[in-house]
Amino acid sequence: MNIMKGLYFPDTAPSHSRLDSLLCLLDEIEYYRIVEGEEDDGDSFPYRQGRVVLPLGEQREHFLAMIRDIKAHAADFYGGYLATLSADALVDRDESSVHQLIAGLHGVKKETDPDPRLTQKIWQARLVLRLAEMLNRERLELARDLSELKRSERALFEGLKGELDARDQDEGGVIDTGNNISGLGQEGPGCERLLKAWSVLYAMDPEQAPLLVTGSEEAAAHLFDGWEELTGSRPPLLAAIELPDVAEPEAIPACRAELAEARGAMKAAVNDILTSASADGDAVFERAARLWREKLPAQAGPRNLLELYLLEGHSFNQVWSRLSGLPPSEITGQRQRIAAVVRQIS
Repeated sequence: MNIMKGLYFPDTAPSHSRLDSLLCLLDEIEYYRIVEGEEDDGDSFPYRQGRVVLPLGEQREHFLAMIRDIKAHAADFYGGYLATLSADALVDRDESSVHQLIAGLHGVKKETDPDPRLTQKIWQARLVLRLAEMLNRERLELARDLSELKRSERALFEGLKGELDARDQDEGGVIDTGNNISGLGQEGPGCERLLKAWSVLYAMDPEQAPLLVTGSEEAAAHLFDGWEELTGSRPPLLAAIELPDVAEPEAIPACRAELAEARGAMKAAVNDILTSASADGDAVFERAARLWREKLPAQAGPRNLLELYLLEGHSFNQVWSRLSGLPPSEITGQRQRIAAVVRQIS
């Protein structure tokens, strides 16, 4: 493996700020995109690559028109429809049902579809992920607007009074948006539904990445729970290492240079595990993680912890089949997978 690339899940538009410290270790982060031929926010950031697994082809404009229509009628679609799109069964067959929405989207009558269930699941996944991506973007824009309003209000009060006293702050004189924006706009799909939709794309991906990365502990828990149900045990932990604090993407090259020796050892350990090149993979990982800890500069305050878990053998495809609702894919080549989870620690 010439490049150590991690495929981010379950989002199709991962947070850039979350990835910067991770990219001090990995060469590149890849993530799925739903629509081909679009400019992507990640295109202007180094070390990030979006990829369309299931191009829409001739249905591209029809899909985008339907998304615009859904956005224009958000109250009708975001709630019940989005939930139903992620369900295992669609039982409502009237004209307002999601079944009709899907049928209208891909423009193929059920009786002429060679595999209507597969077609429906693919379109369900596209819609869920696209709408979730759109909702997340709208929430971020609202959060930015509210943060700017907060700064403006504080500047106004400071200009009028010099500084705010504790009483004013306790009484809510300044709008405090914090990080809680869950009440803004429509509710999107839960993590389990988002992972279910994302897993359909992964199951259909002919280039299934062996290294999966997530910043969602909930998504990792769903994956590990499915693994435990099938195998009777949790995936083993290969290593847990702190990630360096990187304020901006421009600092990544310098960080990589500073950690070059430790980074090379970690990459070699990952490649050994994924290719089964070494019989003592656990020992190689232990040595690499020890070197990484020695070379990592001391850090204060909240930090990111990267945990690497081994997903081994045929159970991986069976777990992913459960998540996606699709038949297990054939085992081809690599049987080893690694799930990397980024957690924040204090």
